[in-house]
Amino acid sequence: MTPPDLRAIDSVGGVVRELHARGLSRNAIAKEIGRSTSTVSTIAKQLGLSFDRSATRAATSARVVDAEAHRAELVAELQHQIGKLLRRLDGPYISVHPAKDGTAVATRLDRVTPAAARDLASAVASLAASVSRLSSIRTADDGLEGAISLIDSVAAGIKRQAALMESEEGRELLRRAGVVSGDDSERDA
Repeated sequence: MTPPDLRAIDSVGGVVRELHARGLSRNAIAKEIGRSTSTVSTIAKQLGLSFDRSATRAATSARVVDAEAHRAELVAELQHQIGKLLRRLDGPYISVHPAKDGTAVATRLDRVTPAAARDLASAVASLAASVSRLSSIRTADDGLEGAISLIDSVAAGIKRQAALMESEEGRELLRRAGVVSGDDSERDA
């Protein structure tokens, strides 16, 4: 009895050989015949066929350059956010706390409260750690996947926080927590 792999080669091998001769890539052949790329690789190997990897190398190089540019943009945005947080430490501050009736009471203070300063410092430290990690990634080697994963995670976190801060509920939560004051939108604009 013929093993399953050899039956697949017998029935599909001719098609793989012809598509390979036409210059189709391994992925294009897999898509054309409805098989996985590993199946096409196995069939091609057993037929003595190989695929030109120069296009893959060029695509990988382009991806590395794109990842490095994306990382640089994220580092710049994180540094901007750090600057905004540090500027909050200077000057007047709006402290928001609940009143006995459950409403929010805003009090303008000459300076940031120690608790708010601690929270702002924690946020700055977290962003600075992200900048440090992003800056230390070497994307020109096998760190590419890690770099892309970290960049995507940081970008998703920034998007989530931006969406939260843009929502009325998010602004109210941040005001209640004392993270932003009522006049932050004018100061940060």
